Amino acid sequence: PHYMAPEAFQGRSSPASDVYGLGAILHATLAGEPPGAEAGSIEELAARASQAPPPLVGIELPPRLDLLRRRGLVRRRDR
Repeated sequence: PHYMAPEAFQGRSSPASDVYGLGAILHATLAGEPPGAEAGSIEELAARASQAPPPLVGIELPPRLDLLRRRGLVRRRDR
């Protein structure tokens, strides 16, 4: 569930859901844990998935790589 797009929590998916999943994998690769890893329940994870991408604290990334990570985690399917 940590790699699910926000709309997947409501039973909907699209090709954009796959882009979100790839963004989550990139985030996990860079941060050592998936976005929302600290969520205590599936409901909390779903709520976090609809928020802005989490920052990578203490990790210096080339700006283009961080932009790619953040764009992959955009919460709106139409973007």
